[in-house]
Amino acid sequence: IIVSSIPFSIIRKEASHIANIEALLFGNAGLLDSDKEDHYFNDLKFRYHYLLQKYQLVKPIVPPVQFYKHRPDNDLTNTMMLQPPKVGIFFQPYWPQ
Repeated sequence: IIVSSIPFSIIRKEASHIANIEALLFGNAGLLDSDKEDHYFNDLKFRYHYLLQKYQLVKPIVPPVQFYKHRPDNDLTNTMMLQPPKVGIFFQPYWPQ
């Protein structure tokens, strides 16, 4: 849905500018709708609005993007974040006496 909302002729014209293609894809997905202080995010948002006006595009109405799990529930990173570190077990410094 997101890619099909951009004409292929526009993608060919902007092929040498990867940031413009990213702006079009992220903007059409609705990922540039919020306000953030990140420089790269604001740059993509500015490019997206510029390209909408340049090519007279209409922002499509797409369902919100959903991110699914990429790791299992028993992954160590999740369990380590929930428990306080146990320094005595993982790290025992060795100093000769």
